[in-house]
Amino acid sequence: MTENHEANEVSEHIEMPDNVGEVIDIFAGSEAAQESDAPQFHTVLEVWRETLKPARDLKAEPVTPQYANRLIQTYSGLTFADIGLVQEGYYDLVIELLEILEHEINSAEDFPLDWPTPEEDALNNAHHYKNLLMLWQQAFLQHELEWDHKSPTAAVDVAVLSEAHKMFFGPTGLTQFLDNIQFEYTDEDSEELGRVLDEQREAHLGSVK
Repeated sequence: MTENHEANEVSEHIEMPDNVGEVIDIFAGSEAAQESDAPQFHTVLEVWRETLKPARDLKAEPVTPQYANRLIQTYSGLTFADIGLVQEGYYDLVIELLEILEHEINSAEDFPLDWPTPEEDALNNAHHYKNLLMLWQQAFLQHELEWDHKSPTAAVDVAVLSEAHKMFFGPTGLTQFLDNIQFEYTDEDSEELGRVLDEQREAHLGSVK
């Protein structure tokens, strides 16, 4: 599977924009943003939530020729008749991940959106960010494990997973906001995530034998 998404292409989806640095400055309360009377600091949790919210409305938007052409050129096996299914599946998956985020925020007892600085966000919300990184990757893995190459929608499903994964974990994806608050994700955290995903994979494989 190959991708040739052009950096300057106008996207119909809620992918991160090319001027990601400027957006981060505005939301993360950088010195430049403060000097320009930009809004006060917003935690990465809140930035994520507000970035993902439009998915609920955009799901019903009509497919554009530009979007259809990009997907056709990027993913083998797709036809123009499939693009509506890709768009619907993409937003369904984004909404699923948004709901995981909203549950993390709404079930917290420590008011995770109220921290006033990047340093406090990184320190006090670290457990929320680590949990979300795990839960989001578990969600992607579950969809990947359930993917069926014999399904009539196999090509559609691959495109959906790839587009959504890029939106969250790609070079300009949502998780890049964490760099702006200097969030620390250690080798131990990575090892723990790998262990959890391995257990999930083994459990799934055991259930289908």
